[in-house]
Amino acid sequence: MNARTIRFIIPVTAALAALACLAADTPPPWLNTTRGWYDFKPANDSGPSVIGMQDWLEKPAGTRGGVRMVGDHFEFADGTRVKFWGVNLGNMDCAPDKPAADTWADRYAKYGVNCVRLHKFINSGSEGIGGERDSTKYDPRKLDQLDYFSAKLKSNGMYFGWSHSYHFKVRPGDRARLVAYDEIETKLKGDTLGLINAAEDVQDVMIAAVLALLAHTNAYTGIPYAKEPALAFIEFQNEDDILFYSTTQNALDACPTYKRLFVRKWNAWLTNKYRTEQALEKAWGKEAFDVYGVKNESLEKQNIALQLNGWFMGNAGLTQAVDRGTFVRLVDNAAFLHEQQNAYYSKFLKALRDAGYEGPTVGSCWQAPAGIASYYNLLSDYLVGFIDRHNYFGGMGGYRPVTGTFRNEAHVTHPGSGLLSSGLQQVVDRPFALSEWASVFPNEWYAESPVMIAAYGLGLQGWDASYQFASSTGRRGLGYQKALHLGTGMWLTEIPTQIGMYPLIA
Repeated sequence: MNARTIRFIIPVTAALAALACLAADTPPPWLNTTRGWYDFKPANDSGPSVIGMQDWLEKPAGTRGGVRMVGDHFEFADGTRVKFWGVNLGNMDCAPDKPAADTWADRYAKYGVNCVRLHKFINSGSEGIGGERDSTKYDPRKLDQLDYFSAKLKSNGMYFGWSHSYHFKVRPGDRARLVAYDEIETKLKGDTLGLINAAEDVQDVMIAAVLALLAHTNAYTGIPYAKEPALAFIEFQNEDDILFYSTTQNALDACPTYKRLFVRKWNAWLTNKYRTEQALEKAWGKEAFDVYGVKNESLEKQNIALQLNGWFMGNAGLTQAVDRGTFVRLVDNAAFLHEQQNAYYSKFLKALRDAGYEGPTVGSCWQAPAGIASYYNLLSDYLVGFIDRHNYFGGMGGYRPVTGTFRNEAHVTHPGSGLLSSGLQQVVDRPFALSEWASVFPNEWYAESPVMIAAYGLGLQGWDASYQFASSTGRRGLGYQKALHLGTGMWLTEIPTQIGMYPLIA
């Protein structure tokens, strides 16, 4: 099998037996047979054809004005309603060289894509266009490539959204802006995932980085991104929130300065709510104190510990609370974390509006443990923008370590499960998006999901945007032999069973 040819068969059940070979990046022996197989040799022609959807796209994007969130749907500024059918790109795939930008802007248009989610692209090095020394400065060459690609998408009738950060990393030039840069660098290797939910200074650095990009004028459109009508949304943070299990807890445990400051906020919150030691003890009961490793807790000492693992504030954790007082303490704990998240998101939203950006926003695409934690998290997202979620189904996405088996089943096996379950988080008066999803290889029913998301999700259930994970403008994208590689092709959009159906779906 060479770089331009892959012999494949549908269904792909036989691939289950080849996982060891795929992991080693070598084809299984039976791939050499010709029985029941045919050569797939795509020409990669992005020109007009019977499947071409280029003429369905209104060019340039933004002709009807910028995208707006109006009630439970998206509209352009002139009142025209719109739904988005798109793909994800990540890291430097968001800023390809100019020949690749031309190729992929044409290709996406041909297949009927009308929006591209640009994901995790403001870190430095191979992770994105960010400068090596300062989070608020960008590599000029890479920024130029982002500008060119954004302009090409726009001229071909496609919008783009910013999911700018995942594992946002601070850099040496940020030191003066941060309370404890050395702790972040030494203990977390600069990675602020989880920490950013509790550290206001880290929030401010990331917001400043986004504002710097919004203020930048695209050399190929002559428009600053803050005023760019083709910029369809800005996401505050990807796959992170303050109520998600132990993410924030682990980060704060590693950074004692930030943990001390956050616990101080918690104690101030309790003081403001209960005023006196007696009132707090009456609400919680004596049995609820000294349960998280701190002895002789009191408002006077301002040493009441904070539970930072969202599991304890979800259904499972609350039902295991040993007494009423611990239950009330955890409910207070959840309310405090919710308010802190709201403060972060509100600050971010205000900064974007003050910068002149008028388009849709997303608090986070992430979830929290079921129950109070989930509803608080959903409310935080509701207060600042539309609802967006992620979901992966089947194959490696349903791997069971105990049995060593994969989830090889169709969605109808368990109605309402898998990708469709995300729709249960739709909220009245807000658009709903699934900004990352995939049926993960290997799965015999791999081909069902694109049509299902379109017909059932965007159609019957009224969802407003879909971005399959993930496409690639780099070597993965048109290297079809990579589509079945266990490490890189588990969720690659660029294969016939996925993007091959896009023209019909569009």
